[in-house]
Amino acid sequence: MATRVYELNDGWEFAWTQYATKDREVLTPEEQGRRVWREATVPGSVQADLHRHGLVEDPFFADNLDHYRWCEEVDFWYRRPIGPVEIPDGQRALLHFEGLDTFATVWIDGRRVGQHSNMFVPYWVDITSHLRADRPVELMIRFGSSLFECDFSDRDPCQHPPLQRTRTRKAQISYGWDIGPRLVTVGPWRPARIELVDRGRILYAGARTVAVKGGRASMEAVLTVDWHGQAGKARVTGSYGGTSVDTTVDVTGGLNDVVIPFEMAQPELWWPNGMGDQHLHDFTAELHDAENHHLDTRRGRFGVCELRMLQEPRDDGGIGLRFTINGRDYFAKGLNWTPYDAMFGRFTGERTRKLVGLAAEANVNMMRVWGGGVYEDEHFWAACDEKGILIWQDFMFACSLYPQDEAYLKLVRREAELVVSRQRGHVSMGVWSGDNEVDWLCGVESGTLISHKVLPEVVGRLDGGRPYVPSSPFSAPGRHSNDPRFGDCHLWNHTIRHDEKFYTDGPPNFVSEIGRISLPSKKTVDSFMPAERQWPLSHPLWYYHSSDTNRWRFYRDVGQVLEGVRNNGYPEPRSLEEMIEVTQKIQADACRWWIEHYGAEPKTWGLLLWNLCDCWPQVSDAVISYDLELKPAYHAIRQSYGSLDR
Repeated sequence: MATRVYELNDGWEFAWTQYATKDREVLTPEEQGRRVWREATVPGSVQADLHRHGLVEDPFFADNLDHYRWCEEVDFWYRRPIGPVEIPDGQRALLHFEGLDTFATVWIDGRRVGQHSNMFVPYWVDITSHLRADRPVELMIRFGSSLFECDFSDRDPCQHPPLQRTRTRKAQISYGWDIGPRLVTVGPWRPARIELVDRGRILYAGARTVAVKGGRASMEAVLTVDWHGQAGKARVTGSYGGTSVDTTVDVTGGLNDVVIPFEMAQPELWWPNGMGDQHLHDFTAELHDAENHHLDTRRGRFGVCELRMLQEPRDDGGIGLRFTINGRDYFAKGLNWTPYDAMFGRFTGERTRKLVGLAAEANVNMMRVWGGGVYEDEHFWAACDEKGILIWQDFMFACSLYPQDEAYLKLVRREAELVVSRQRGHVSMGVWSGDNEVDWLCGVESGTLISHKVLPEVVGRLDGGRPYVPSSPFSAPGRHSNDPRFGDCHLWNHTIRHDEKFYTDGPPNFVSEIGRISLPSKKTVDSFMPAERQWPLSHPLWYYHSSDTNRWRFYRDVGQVLEGVRNNGYPEPRSLEEMIEVTQKIQADACRWWIEHYGAEPKTWGLLLWNLCDCWPQVSDAVISYDLELKPAYHAIRQSYGSLDR
């Protein structure tokens, strides 16, 4: 019987209470009656709804985010009716959330049905026995205070503040970064639904390339089958680019990894942007039980592309890093992808596709999904498949040592299994990276089990043919993690000239982070700062919108911008308009020079500029402002990458 889906993206209300305890019970009808319930947007966040209802001012204007900090200290409650729902014999009802942010407890008609504590991965639970065919039931979610729910025990000296970020499987940028404000979002940030399914369903499906040789492609269909009940047999059939597959597999209760080899003769290949066409082939996968009853169907597209990562000795004693695509050398013309909105529930497929399209128009053929953000959804991956943008994917760990206890590692292992299973079937999935800058900041000797044991085991088991590096940057054993002659490197100095020795030493194999700060346009400045505070740049609001909004530790400040202006030989600007013009010119000149310089360096095989788009209106290295206004640096990148023939 076919799967039926009931969307749960409307009819929600929210309210809040003081934080109680982690094991707090559901609100009684009397307690609910004492609360003011307001319409909630799902997908969305509490903060966006508070603004929408006029309870708090625009969070991105001036220092209004200060007025949202109380949201970290209370419990938020969501509710909506479900049904009536009639469940056919032999089927079960799954309550499926694509994303819950973050410490969530779920009840139906006052009975607890489950808990979840990871923003990054979906959550589903069988609610067959809780639904009624004769009346609606009430679904309620408690989102526990992000400040009080996390465990602060066993602190390590390399755990960078604020400590709750390393204890919470949530976008690390939420706690304040040099590219984003402290905005600890709360709520169902991705779609919700009820699925009526049979014994089994196909959770994820796709295909990946093993090898391309002699006009033939060795491929693998990759599926994740969610099976209910006792172990048994299941049959998987399908068509992949015109090639039929049919196999019987053993399945057990829970998630099952299914890999089916197949061959394609004379396939049209997928190439990165600028190297050729992005040919995509259709597939259909069907799941049957042992009696050949149809259970589920998945359709999609896949590409044929052989990616190899090569680490070969250099003539100066280093070890190189480069990639080949379908047997051809590949220079990565890249950008870093970071969250484009600090309120993640406001992500849309339209905006995601627009930004991926803008990257492609800038002649980009690789993007790195940075480890301080989120794992992107299917809109992103479909767009990258279509536009020819290969992805360097960090796992979501950044700039700190994380807990090493078994409970935390179990949470991480489950996260990695779901992420790898979902993304491995996309042709644009290129390189797995264990984290962002953990080895560099904490040292490989810190022995982080996450990136050096748990994650490589999961990747090796579920996506073994794909390159994996333990961290970005990474180097050979015994070398400094950011040595440019070993692995990749991050080159950061906001105040010196872009052509100084700091950038040319090595020369580097692969520059995976490099950037230059500029002010946004006057139009963007007007959108977040009152006119009377815009000049001079010494006003505290400029510091607020050029860092993490945590006043006790600004990562960087506008003073670095002024120092950079002076060091580039410009007189100090006398007006805001001059400052905007000069800093944007310096940023564009730097991006242009780096592309031309590294593009001409035989030992360098990749440049991933930082970064594509802002997550709120700010002073930053982004080449596209939060309001999607293109800075001069964007146009410089488009022209320079377009002229780079390599």
